[in-house]
Amino acid sequence: MRPRSRVNGEGSVDPAVEAARACLSTSSHPVYNISYLVNAKTRHPSHVFEPANAVSIQDSLDMNTGVGGKGTFSFDLMNGASGGLTGIKVIISAIKGGAARVGMMIAGDMNTNMEVANMNMGMNACSASGSAVIVDISPNPDKGFGSFLFKTFDIYSDLPCRYLDVDNESRKTCGWENDELEEIYVECAAITYEKLLKKERILSTYNAVDFVFATQISPNFMVRLARGLGLPEEMVIDVTGILNGVTLTSSPFIAFDYAMRNNMIKPGMKAAFITVGQGITVGCAMYYC
Repeated sequence: MRPRSRVNGEGSVDPAVEAARACLSTSSHPVYNISYLVNAKTRHPSHVFEPANAVSIQDSLDMNTGVGGKGTFSFDLMNGASGGLTGIKVIISAIKGGAARVGMMIAGDMNTNMEVANMNMGMNACSASGSAVIVDISPNPDKGFGSFLFKTFDIYSDLPCRYLDVDNESRKTCGWENDELEEIYVECAAITYEKLLKKERILSTYNAVDFVFATQISPNFMVRLARGLGLPEEMVIDVTGILNGVTLTSSPFIAFDYAMRNNMIKPGMKAAFITVGQGITVGCAMYYC
């Protein structure tokens, strides 16, 4: 699992390719082992989906692109901020169904919002970012992803999206503060998190999980989320201070990568991934370390 950001990038494909290469460089799986490639990404401000990027990324990685022989099935998938978790769930389903043995989820985000330029930050001040996750069969049945749960709260379907994009140099935030919206996000996230715990038969207590890796909406949101979930603040990993560029889809995986790099994750721990985005749609997944 490896995130990457690109300064003044020209699009979201290049950072996704960089992230995929970095991920492969630290994996035991060579590129030709990847038989399933899912591209989950969005573009601000209207969250437009660019089709056929997965094929371009597959070609850039030279991932089983030859005619005949072993091939890689690649496609694009859209579910806003929950796209990454959705992509991982699809890969796991493919592995369980025998359609793949090793898959990769990639995500690239960029901001085409002209309001960024109006903030005197330059059109590409909030650069594109990418992340990649390789998914395979765990040799230990007690480790890896557990249940996934996605819930859309239609009552809030007309609410705008809140996101955090960070200018790499000035550290200015591209986005809009909205305390009321963040409180609604927390409310929806807490409901979905509780349902996930019940699905996994985990007692809802202050130590139900060891860590939460969530969409990094803002520093205040991370504090509110911890309180809403009934967890100590330090359990909800906050990496908003180190984010670079647009990280709508990638930020939970950046948080996970941060925890891994800093030796925070130990065998036997439980972690919850929580993604929140427009819709309002919440994605939750349990991960056993």
